[in-house]
Order: sequence, then structure tokens, then C-alpha cells
Amino acid sequence: MPFAAALLKGDKQAEDCIPLLEPKNAQNLEKLRSITAPMKQATANGIILNEESCDGCGICVIACPVNPRFSPECMSGKAPEYPLPAGIIYALENGKCKIKSIEECRRYTSPRINCRVCEIFCPRFAIEIKT
Repeated sequence: MPFAAALLKGDKQAEDCIPLLEPKNAQNLEKLRSITAPMKQATANGIILNEESCDGCGICVIACPVNPRFSPECMSGKAPEYPLPAGIIYALENGKCKIKSIEECRRYTSPRINCRVCEIFCPRFAIEIKT
């Protein structure tokens, strides 16, 4: 059980389990890799940003409840002014959404909140939250 917990936390990889490296367990190793693959794409707070799906609409920038704290323009539906203020979570660069200051996300800071606003409002489903 301790290995499973370390695997889920990202402290261990499937390959760290020596018995799984034996040929007879190859199928189990592959299954475990497929189960944990999405976790490798996620940030520390579980956000996966698929830049290929993003069309640069900027809804995530405006919808994020944290962005107005650093950029008051976001409260009125406008993009943040440039240069970007420190702390802004989402911003557009070269026509695509980028995560800038993930450490300010409500899913990351204490007290943690299971916020999913960016995921819910993204019309292209380019933001996915793995929990």
C-alpha cells in the first residue's frame, strides 16, 4: 500500500516496483502506466492544459476568479494589461492560453478549494482537471 500511495502522489513511478519489471508482469506494468499517464500531464493542482485544443478565446482568463485580484481589468471582461502583472494565472500568448502563475490557483493555495471554473467555462474543453 505505501508504494501505491507514493505512486499516486507522484513520488514513485511504475518502473520503481521491481516485481513489475519481470516479463510475467509486463501486462500489469503496461496497465499501470496507462492508468498513471494522465497524472504525468497534470500540474501539482491537477490542471491539464491542451494547447492544441485551445483556440485562444480568452474565456479562461476572464472566468478565473483569481485573475481579477492581480488584474482588475478581468472583472469587466477585459484582458489583463501588459506587461502581465505577477500572480496572473491564465494569459494568452501567441493566440493560445498559457498557465503563468499556477501557485496562485485556488486549487493550490491554502485553504485549497476544489475550483473548476476554468474547466467549466472553456468552450473547447482545452482545460481538464484531474483529481
